[in-house]
Amino acid sequence: MDERRLEDLLIRFKDKIPVNAEVKAKLRRTLVKRRRKTRAAVWGMVGAAVALVIAGVWNVSGIGVQRVEAAALQVRHQVSFVEIGAGSPLGAAEFRGTVYVPVAGRGLYAYDNRGFHRLTDREVQEVKVSPDGTRLAWAAGGTVGLYDLRSRVWTEILKSDGHAVFYEQPSWKDAHTLLYVKKTVEPGETHGFVVKESGIYAIDLENRASQKLADGAFPSPVAGKNALVFEKDDPGGSQVVYKNLDGGGDTVLDRGRFPSVSPDGNYVAYVKTEQDHLDNVWIADADGRSKRAVTANSPVQNAREPQGRPEQSPSQAISGQSLYSYYNPVWSSDSRSLYVLKNRNVEGSRMSLMRIDLSPETLGPEEVVRAFNQAIIRRDEDFARSLLKDRSAELALVSNPHRVSYSILGSGTDGGREYVDVEEDWAYTANPYYAVSRIRYILEKTERGYRIDEIRKLGGDVSVGEGPDGTVAVEREGGKQVLFAREDLPKELLPAGRYRIASLAFAEKPDVLLFALQILDTPDKNQRAAVTLVRYDSKKKEFQRIGSIASLNGMGRIGVEDILVSPDGRFAAMDVFSEEESTRRSHVIVYDLKTGEKALLDEQLSGTDVENVHTFFWDGDALDFTVTSNGQVLRYQWDAVGKKLGRP
Repeated sequence: MDERRLEDLLIRFKDKIPVNAEVKAKLRRTLVKRRRKTRAAVWGMVGAAVALVIAGVWNVSGIGVQRVEAAALQVRHQVSFVEIGAGSPLGAAEFRGTVYVPVAGRGLYAYDNRGFHRLTDREVQEVKVSPDGTRLAWAAGGTVGLYDLRSRVWTEILKSDGHAVFYEQPSWKDAHTLLYVKKTVEPGETHGFVVKESGIYAIDLENRASQKLADGAFPSPVAGKNALVFEKDDPGGSQVVYKNLDGGGDTVLDRGRFPSVSPDGNYVAYVKTEQDHLDNVWIADADGRSKRAVTANSPVQNAREPQGRPEQSPSQAISGQSLYSYYNPVWSSDSRSLYVLKNRNVEGSRMSLMRIDLSPETLGPEEVVRAFNQAIIRRDEDFARSLLKDRSAELALVSNPHRVSYSILGSGTDGGREYVDVEEDWAYTANPYYAVSRIRYILEKTERGYRIDEIRKLGGDVSVGEGPDGTVAVEREGGKQVLFAREDLPKELLPAGRYRIASLAFAEKPDVLLFALQILDTPDKNQRAAVTLVRYDSKKKEFQRIGSIASLNGMGRIGVEDILVSPDGRFAAMDVFSEEESTRRSHVIVYDLKTGEKALLDEQLSGTDVENVHTFFWDGDALDFTVTSNGQVLRYQWDAVGKKLGRP
């Protein structure tokens, strides 16, 4: 590894929902209600962290590459970015930013910064990317093969006989050799089948010669060594085993399932069910030197049984009543991130694909608070809990009102502890209501870095809404101020027929109040549904038309669901739809209030069958939004300043 890469390695590490009126009335309550505990002594983390990193750095393979032990790696970020709507992809893979996602019954897709592209409509259950990124090893229906990404040629390497012999779980040992699992089964005495053999083999892709390496499943080669890590059945539960193929026997690294070795050969990721029946993703050093959990699962009442993998043995099924179940962790091509399937064990939930970013560096106070807010908004509860000192604290995750942005106001110390102040913005779907709360997060240093110990309300909350009398008013702790009444609206903004104020958004510091006039069908006035976005200047008491939408893609009868304004008040995003469209039910338009430019986010996606686009939240000048494509819900970001599409 060259110095530049080494330095980089060390530096990086609506659907409409029923309104919850009670939450609206109680927005001033603290989001996290902590159990009272005696505060533990603050760790001397600066010296301890330095000592930990120094102790964890060692020479790998005699080539001078420095790295930290698995136990010293920190979770810098976690995000669930694909929600799976049809079946479950049994094995996704990533290479240099492109994630390959098999979708049951629909084919194989590539998810990247440009969109969600279908590579084939062939049934694929799992994929692995070759070391050079040009080929995919795939498995489907007991057959293993190759797909050339450049020539788009499919090749079958090992084909199932359809009843007794099945091939699965391919992985690349090198550019010329595949590892795979051969399963031989026979009918059971009364029903089902019995696995006679689950063997791990290597096949030479040039001469197709195969060699058995071990009994087990989920083989993962160790780069730079003639070794592999695999899952092995044991009466006490599945084991993660390291095998030196040059001799020396097997080494049990831990109990767990679905092992995956990082491309640099340093770490092993796997899923482990602990004594309290909680399922978590773990990482360990490939030599077994250290290990740690990188997720923070929690128990849940009335959980549904976790979904087992198709064709998996009972010993591989995850038991217990944990909030989440995890499957198939795989590493990114740069060995810095994990991609993991996560299933929320609550009725009606969808499985998702999440990314966990790892680094030797701990998060600073502001980074912890940013990560916590993003996790709460995205409902990544396991990540949010990992950032709390008290992981048993109650989290308030509500649907309406919903968070639409957050911004860091400042930081400092409070009683010897670090604090970070945050402004939280809340809105209602298709309702003229918006609220701003100010929260203080107090943090303490722990053995894992800064963790949130307390959350306080700062006061100064603001809400803006339309009253029953048609007046729009801003309400603060000091009282209520009417901004304007319906009769104050300029006639040039109003339609001939019926209308109402549908949604609004408010940014206090730049004094930006936006609202949408929902123009309603009025046949006797020859009026069809449309939307007008208006800005109100409370100081000058002036109204400004930002834009009007009467049609989308040639379709009329336009409605509006939400308006989201960026924290600095420069950008606004609006969810709109056409009642005449049969397929696309929602679109997002982003307005630059400074330049007057606008962007339809549908048009920024290439090669993507778009079914829906919805706003999610503003993260500074970046708009998080969701795209529904081929039954999957994908998350993207729109850089409103640079006008670039990206992923969270």
